[in-house]
Amino acid sequence: MTWIFISVAVVLVLALVLLFMELDSKRLQKGDMAPDFALRSQTNEELRLSQLTARGPVILYFYIQDATPG
Repeated sequence: MTWIFISVAVVLVLALVLLFMELDSKRLQKGDMAPDFALRSQTNEELRLSQLTARGPVILYFYIQDATPG
């Protein structure tokens, strides 16, 4: 009976390792091109990254916890 639990645990660990390896391979690395995405401006206009890059280089900066209680 113990070997069944050990076998199940080994399979679960291997599945988790494969899942994390797959997720890590999808993560952007330094120098990667940003995927196209859309956000709303302060005037509720939809802006796409592809529209902005058509005009020239774009710098993306994300404020961590900006305007949040954290």
